Amino acid sequence: MADWSFYGRDAPLAQLRKILGSARWFFCRISGRRRIGKTTLLRELARSDEGLSDRLLYLQVPDSDERDVATSFRRQMEESEFEGAAERAADVTDFLTMAKAIGWACRAGMVVVLDEFQYFTRAKMTSFNSFLQAEVDALRNENLKEGGLFVLGSLQSEMNALLDDKGAPLYGRITNKLELDHWDFEDLLDVFSSQGVNAPSQWLTLWTFFEGVPKFYHDAYVQGLYEVGPERFSEELLTRMFMSSSSPLSEEADTWFLRELRGKGVSVLHYLSEHPGCSHGESTTQMRPMCPERANASKRASIFLRAKGSSNPCHRNKADTVRGGHSPTLSGLGLTLVLTRKAAAAAGCSFSMPIARIFDRVRSGSLVMKGNLSISPPLEGKMTSNLVGSVPSTSMKQKSPSQ
Repeated sequence: MADWSFYGRDAPLAQLRKILGSARWFFCRISGRRRIGKTTLLRELARSDEGLSDRLLYLQVPDSDERDVATSFRRQMEESEFEGAAERAADVTDFLTMAKAIGWACRAGMVVVLDEFQYFTRAKMTSFNSFLQAEVDALRNENLKEGGLFVLGSLQSEMNALLDDKGAPLYGRITNKLELDHWDFEDLLDVFSSQGVNAPSQWLTLWTFFEGVPKFYHDAYVQGLYEVGPERFSEELLTRMFMSSSSPLSEEADTWFLRELRGKGVSVLHYLSEHPGCSHGESTTQMRPMCPERANASKRASIFLRAKGSSNPCHRNKADTVRGGHSPTLSGLGLTLVLTRKAAAAAGCSFSMPIARIFDRVRSGSLVMKGNLSISPPLEGKMTSNLVGSVPSTSMKQKSPSQ
């Protein structure tokens, strides 16, 4: 098994190199779901461009307050080897001086990266956006030939509120956008070939659980999953990635789901719980009179709470379907588990049973996984533990691992 490497992303890298080579100052938004590889992409860009590495100023914005954010930025400037950055760092004490320091860095030719930019929607941090707006407006009017600002964020609703809302200070200031999506199956075949994962059943299992999220495949590498043969692969994936307290994905779904919806999702989840099987249109129609943000949250929640890949993702028979609010989900991983009343009765499960215990039932043969991990009662009363699924035809590329 080879060491982990950087896989795919040829097109995004080419786009970023074009932005950097455009001989003008830029303000670029890079967005995509958590764990999709936004920071890793910029790290690879810097690794392949020594000149960029020397003038890159990176800050992972803490989810805190003005003092902590300004202090973190000041420390990054102090540690920078770029000429004049350490001396300028002493001036950074609050959001106003931090924004001015970003302006100075851009004029000096540095490329500033603000990761987790969505935290500037917090009430105690929103003032930074107006200070940054003043600097951005000035920079855009100075005809600079180098320097730039990248903002990275994973919560789309909050990034949109900062950059796309007409009432936001930074509305209309972005010069470039990059949306980072999942790896496609061609990229994954390169990963599988490199890591010696040769059985199609293993490819299908990994795709079914993780789709094309790079971080999850790297976690599987760290856990030694690629050294496991096809016979025990599914069981070991569940055990190593989800089941133990130290598993890297033991809390991933709940964390991502709850952070994306936050307070706006309470009424949405109540509605879905009370209307099992509702469609996108029905849920958004009901949520829109309350608040446009709730309508958007409803759309996301509807996606999370239905069985992906199913021709009938939400049964409409209330007597036979788990209430949406109690449906056990792994939504953050791009998949959903739907447990019907009949399946629950067959396996002795309750609707609110923790996901780990449901997987215990799967491994013991009490439940059958089928489709994109929808849970359904065993056919003809047979208790089996077969894992089957389907790779979306739009994502499967005709390429063997040896190519």
